[in-house]
Amino acid sequence: MLEWVHLRYRTRLMPLLALFLVLFASSAMAGNLFEVLGTSEEVTPAQNPAVRVIVNDASLLRDDSHVTLDGISYPLRRIAIEWRTGGDFKAELAIGSATFVSVLTRHAGYYAGVLYSPDGSPHELIPDADGQTLRRARYAPFRCHVNSAAFTGKVAASPAPLPRPRRRAAGWNGYIVDLAEFWTPRAESVLGGRGPTEAFIRNAVDILNSDTRQSGISNLVFRLVYLGSLDVVESAFPSGDLHALTVSQDVADVRANVGADLAGLWTDGVAAAANAPQWRSAFTRDNSFHTVSIRYSPAEHAYSHEIFHNFGGQHNEEALYGSLTSAFVDQYPFARDMCTENWITILAYPTCVPTTRQLPVIPHITNPDLHYDGVPLGEREKMDNVRMVRLSTPWIADYYPSVP
Repeated sequence: MLEWVHLRYRTRLMPLLALFLVLFASSAMAGNLFEVLGTSEEVTPAQNPAVRVIVNDASLLRDDSHVTLDGISYPLRRIAIEWRTGGDFKAELAIGSATFVSVLTRHAGYYAGVLYSPDGSPHELIPDADGQTLRRARYAPFRCHVNSAAFTGKVAASPAPLPRPRRRAAGWNGYIVDLAEFWTPRAESVLGGRGPTEAFIRNAVDILNSDTRQSGISNLVFRLVYLGSLDVVESAFPSGDLHALTVSQDVADVRANVGADLAGLWTDGVAAAANAPQWRSAFTRDNSFHTVSIRYSPAEHAYSHEIFHNFGGQHNEEALYGSLTSAFVDQYPFARDMCTENWITILAYPTCVPTTRQLPVIPHITNPDLHYDGVPLGEREKMDNVRMVRLSTPWIADYYPSVP
């Protein structure tokens, strides 16, 4: 545009106009969260759902910051920013009048996140070796294998941890559940390196904490205490990956050293899996494992889905796939999520609509005390996974003593 100005006009006013345009463009760019790489003719978000972007950290500190999604600019409001080592951070944001919280994570120069526009449409920031891509949410067919029974195989032995303070934090009436997350070499190859993989998984944990609070649980925080690769050959079945994680001596040693209550494995698989205890005696560290595919999008909340299974949360009542639920063993029939014609909650399957439809996932598990879209998010004694999480949190937080 500046070149056009200089070529077509030769008046004294044009240099001043050019300077004004440069300052205006710089100011606009400084306040915009994303700068799209390339010209507007080559990549227009409204036409191309996936664009390469640069993230402008400085915009998070401005009062006039905004974000452009699908060609529409929305004001950006900070909810909370947690600064981490080396300039990394987790930012929770509200975009315009959006109901849902957007979560942006920076780790080692890579960015990952899920961003909700005011109409509830999610966009995703996916890291790779060359930077990051902003795209509309892509929902893949989600499959989850639930192991509701107590594990009967051999669990890797680990040294007994030394007595340490318990999970309930002093001065805070809440619980901390520590997480150890591993990934396979195949999973790392999907995102193109260790840095993007770590950023992607850290963002999943940040989204999990946001999902927990948005669901109405204020006394539980998840803390990532270990993140690393695991040299294991992926199985053709998610149950095989779950078993490999369970019997790994390396995983057992890490958990004992860092006090990780739950352990997970990120794979390049086609499905996820988790232990989902359905009676009190099954809530042990032997049933505290989960797996999830690195290919699932942040907007699917797949990681939160599997973590809430570890807390005893169950699918919606209509979803029988992968469930071992029985009226004779299930002590918690209220632990169910819900499916509607327009959306599903985190632990649900879109089983209430034709299989050709893919419903968006809202960042909530069932809680009858909350409403969305004019609908109660649950039903007492029938659909109330928040109650299940509140019930099981003290048990899970006590799987391993805390490590300061």
